[in-house]
Amino acid sequence: MSELRQLEVPADWVASRDLGGFPTLFGYGQKPADVREMQGSVMIVFPQLEDEADSIYAVPGVLDWFHELYDQVPHFPYFLVPHPLAGGLQSLIMSGGNADLRAHARQTGNLAADDEVQQWLLSRMVATGRYATHMADDWERIVREFLGPAGPAADAFVEKVRQQVE
Repeated sequence: MSELRQLEVPADWVASRDLGGFPTLFGYGQKPADVREMQGSVMIVFPQLEDEADSIYAVPGVLDWFHELYDQVPHFPYFLVPHPLAGGLQSLIMSGGNADLRAHARQTGNLAADDEVQQWLLSRMVATGRYATHMADDWERIVREFLGPAGPAADAFVEKVRQQVE
């Protein structure tokens, strides 16, 4: 991994679900060598909102903003720091859930994903795998590292991704 890149999302972007230049910056139109340099190095931070709740995911609008990000740039996990404390997998799972699942996850800390969330996660991991392949990168390593916090369940999930990427 190269240097860590913290991308600050302003509060007004969260309120309006504005992604700024993210879809272009992290799109297919970039040079593969530049993209590979950024793989696994991005953290999203919300400096104007971080004091509003115990968890950034409890701040109104943040999970909806992440949902919009993963909807517009479904391969965005390619860029995220895969470490569990960076919150990439957590943001992806929680943003794919409905209001009840989100509230349960915030209250209990349990990210149990229903079928809808598992399909959301699978589609984003497939998009990530395809993007990595397009950029001449190792899709399996990237997906496996990102899903690492899921423990042994990650292996079965990687196989599902493989069926759609290869």
